[in-house]
Amino acid sequence: MEFIILGAGPGLPNTENDLSSLVIRTSGLNFLVDCGDGVARNLLRKGYNKDFLDAVIISHYHPDHVAGLYMVLQMLYLEGRTKPLELFLPERPNDFMDSLHMFYTFEQRFAFKLNVHELKDAETVFPQLKAALNDHLKGYARVINKYSYPNPMQAFSLAFTENEKTLVYSSDIGTLDSIEALLNSADSIILDAFHPAAEQIINFIESHQTRLILTHGISPKLDQWLNNNPQPHVELAVENKTYHL
Repeated sequence: MEFIILGAGPGLPNTENDLSSLVIRTSGLNFLVDCGDGVARNLLRKGYNKDFLDAVIISHYHPDHVAGLYMVLQMLYLEGRTKPLELFLPERPNDFMDSLHMFYTFEQRFAFKLNVHELKDAETVFPQLKAALNDHLKGYARVINKYSYPNPMQAFSLAFTENEKTLVYSSDIGTLDSIEALLNSADSIILDAFHPAAEQIINFIESHQTRLILTHGISPKLDQWLNNNPQPHVELAVENKTYHL
């Protein structure tokens, strides 16, 4: 298994990082996980052709994780892709398709079959992939309830397994507790280093020897602790570096 982090930046754009996106190559398949703004350009820079991707997975509907999906689909359409594409969405797939149509991007015009799935069902399509709900969106409950929005607050972390080795991508999480079982099963973890409390991540680092790749920015407290306490099994994500598991 190998993976390339295309975007490791936080939700607030900066001039040094791209927004959340990574390519995971496993079991002979190529997955694009999350689609922050600019991911279509990054795919071109890597030299991936129109038929490279087998599936696209969106962990949750924050713009820094999904805004680039529209351009990826338009690019594949304009390039003339014919190979079917599996698309996994965290919630409200029909509403997403309506938004695609609002932008005059109609799947009926694609030369390829776009198969849309709910992310919770990913394992039935790809047995090597497990999606686990996390707590990242729970803080929106008050405004959702107040204004009767239809958002079910579905955000997912992912685990990919090949040859008895498991890579976990936390995506954005509120706490490590919400995906404890997933983290404990991992050989390598791409971990959100910005949203969870620094103390919680530090405790995990001290109690586990699991390889951690910290992404999505980093809290000042965690950054300072790592500078004072270097850990051989912990590293900051490097965009466009190829990692192996």
